[in-house]
Amino acid sequence: RLVGAALARLQGARDRSRDGDAAVVAHGLGTDHAGGFDLSSGCSGFVASVATATSDVSTDIVMAPDGKTAYAVSNGVLGGVVRVIDTGTNTVVKSIDLPAGLSGYALAISPDGSRLYAPNTAGDGIAVIDTATNTVVETIATPGVSRMGRSAVSPDGSTLYVVSPGTNTVAAIDLATKTVTATITLFDPEGVAFRPDGTSVYVTSGTSLKVITTGLPPYSEAV
Repeated sequence: RLVGAALARLQGARDRSRDGDAAVVAHGLGTDHAGGFDLSSGCSGFVASVATATSDVSTDIVMAPDGKTAYAVSNGVLGGVVRVIDTGTNTVVKSIDLPAGLSGYALAISPDGSRLYAPNTAGDGIAVIDTATNTVVETIATPGVSRMGRSAVSPDGSTLYVVSPGTNTVAAIDLATKTVTATITLFDPEGVAFRPDGTSVYVTSGTSLKVITTGLPPYSEAV
């Protein structure tokens, strides 16, 4: 059964439903589409394609915890846009414009699915989207941290870790106070993921993988 979607024009953007029945991955159609892969019977075949736009460059996608909705971010001539995809009907049901000056590249979703986070790849600031209303409700200031890429929310939903290739740092953001609580210097950080227990964050950095121990400062880092 199809419960997922994916965007073209990026090799590697992917997610999957919590029940494991569907994968969401990027595929190279050469146009902006979404597509799903049915995994429920051990199959990994592509089963559908959904047109999302005609001129945007799509770069990332995440799925809601219940698998009913996928969120895809792209940048067009008018700025960053997050498109909301109903995975039951395989249609775009809403387009959410990011704030002026905020260029989206990647998305992170909270464990309960209530918030989306879209870091600014062109400057500073992280747009926060309420998934109940599909609207941008605030922008988190990130002084000194700009040109950001991928991010990940801790399993308990309290902290967002975001990589900043532009400043060669990884920033920890307290989602209750909406403040940057720590920055870790890493060369060319790109990917970021939490351990399921939230005790460590794994970050790809150049040709290596770094492990950051979460908790109170100084946020120890090890190769």
